[in-house]
Amino acid sequence: MKKSCLSLTRRPGTALRPPYYTLRTDFSISFLDQALEYLGDDPTIPSAIGLIGLGDFQEEFASTLYEWKQSDYEEQWHYAMTSLLEGAEKVALMVYNVNPAESINFEWWPMYRVGDMVALQDHMPWYDQFADPFSIERQFDFVSDRRIANEDGQRISEWSVPLESVREFAISKDGFRQADLLTRRLADPLLQPRNHQLRHQSFHRTAQLKDLLYQT
Repeated sequence: MKKSCLSLTRRPGTALRPPYYTLRTDFSISFLDQALEYLGDDPTIPSAIGLIGLGDFQEEFASTLYEWKQSDYEEQWHYAMTSLLEGAEKVALMVYNVNPAESINFEWWPMYRVGDMVALQDHMPWYDQFADPFSIERQFDFVSDRRIANEDGQRISEWSVPLESVREFAISKDGFRQADLLTRRLADPLLQPRNHQLRHQSFHRTAQLKDLLYQT
């Protein structure tokens, strides 16, 4: 039976975000250096706890390791940031992924390019809301257009960071290590990731990535 991820992504004591638009100046996303947690109905499936930082706002998330490893999530974040820096208008950072055959929804943070700023929102889409079957190979085609209010006219929570902050994170020690990891994996077939779909999406960019991220 398919299960919703909604009960798994909110940890006890996690602060709720304020329901308004705020301007932030810094960006980061990473897994915390702590033990895995077991938060779902199945006590054998671990979750990795991560943290997204948008200026002085921070929120934890729990990424299930049922299907993806931590490195799979990190590669997807890397692919999203790279796509955004290459000029994509909207991408998303996956923080909870289970395939449509075994879950009814997932969680990601869409990133919308707005001039020299990036607007971020937290979305939990339902697979059946899409007109076409969800595909990780075309994942960003399923990112909804940016909205700042819901059907009732209420403001959608959103945080905005400079595009340059995303670039700075991508070339920082913590963010840019993903590019080096991908380079090593290209050189050594034994280190190829198990997620072949992500490999096809992001690995062909690696040769040009450093020049892209170091552009001024």
